[in-house]
Amino acid sequence: MSKSDNNITVCFISTIPEQAREYLSEKLNTLNNVQVIFRKDTSDEELIKLVPSADILIGWRPSKEILT
Repeated sequence: MSKSDNNITVCFISTIPEQAREYLSEKLNTLNNVQVIFRKDTSDEELIKLVPSADILIGWRPSKEILT
């Protein structure tokens, strides 16, 4: 299992509009076991550092390196 049986880390691998980030953060903030990661730098180099700790990836056209 992941870090803890109940903890979920969601990583956005594509940029999304600020309004959408705020909405998702507000709604998911009530769930103590969910951590959401939004990155302005969505380069493969930066994302490769984050995705191993993510349980869920959300984004458009992930590279083969990110999926590996």
